[in-house]
Amino acid sequence: MDTKQNILLIFIISTTCLFPTCKKGEVINESYTYNFKANWSITPERDSINVGDTLTIESTFSNYPFDYNTNLNVDFSGNALIGTSLTLRAIKGFNNAPPAIDSFSFISLIGKCETDFQFSYIKQIYWQEINNTYSVKVKIIALKKGIFFISIIDALAKNKKNSASVLLSNNNIKNNSYYLESYYGTILPEKDKKYVYCFKVR
Repeated sequence: MDTKQNILLIFIISTTCLFPTCKKGEVINESYTYNFKANWSITPERDSINVGDTLTIESTFSNYPFDYNTNLNVDFSGNALIGTSLTLRAIKGFNNAPPAIDSFSFISLIGKCETDFQFSYIKQIYWQEINNTYSVKVKIIALKKGIFFISIIDALAKNKKNSASVLLSNNNIKNNSYYLESYYGTILPEKDKKYVYCFKVR
């Protein structure tokens, strides 16, 4: 991992909460030159899978995206460094969701997915510029049984001239958030539902 990636990772970690109760609101951050929005999704969209099955995490957005600071599309091409943190936790009960990265294996198909250099229970994912888009695609293979959830925080982006935040939301029609009711002790708050994806491994 090069120095450029290290600096981005330190900033991501230092400005984010790593626990499932710490969620984000849809607030445009004016401290960055640009603010973009993008989606991520998981396929196949199922509430349960078997040990050995594969889920695919994907996210793609234009390298000429709409900027919510200026309300204009801007040129963000040029192989910008765009990265964020992915957490994968087991749901064990009320207020109990231990890290579960080691319950899965990860395969990068587009972009990168790497173990965090400081926190081994986090994966860092990076988008790759392809055909006028920035894309990341990662396969995860279930190794152990349990009930799990994936959460991906907002990304940070930097090219040679400008920086940007990328507000990320889960785009699945069903994110099976009812699995998290045992953690919260109640129904998952509406504002949190679009930032997680839950599933059971049998």
